[in-house]
Amino acid sequence: MALQNLKAEMRRKGITQAEIADFLGMTENNFCLKCNERIPTTLDEARKIQMKFFPSMRLDYLFAGAQVLESSD
Repeated sequence: MALQNLKAEMRRKGITQAEIADFLGMTENNFCLKCNERIPTTLDEARKIQMKFFPSMRLDYLFAGAQVLESSD
C-alpha cells in the first residue's frame, strides 16, 4: 500500500494532507495523488516533507517502498 509509513506518522502527529499540500504549494488533491502513488513524489518534495514535519525520522522510513523521482532542476 502506498506510503503507509508517511500516512501513519501524519495520523500520529495530527498532520493533514492539506497542511503538507499547502507547504509544498500544491493542491490537496495533487498531494493525495502522490500519497496514493498515482503520481510520483520527487526527492526534493520528500526531503521538504521530512525536514519540516518529521525531522527526527529517516527519509527511507517515511517513503519506504515508494517511487521517489530525482528532482529535475
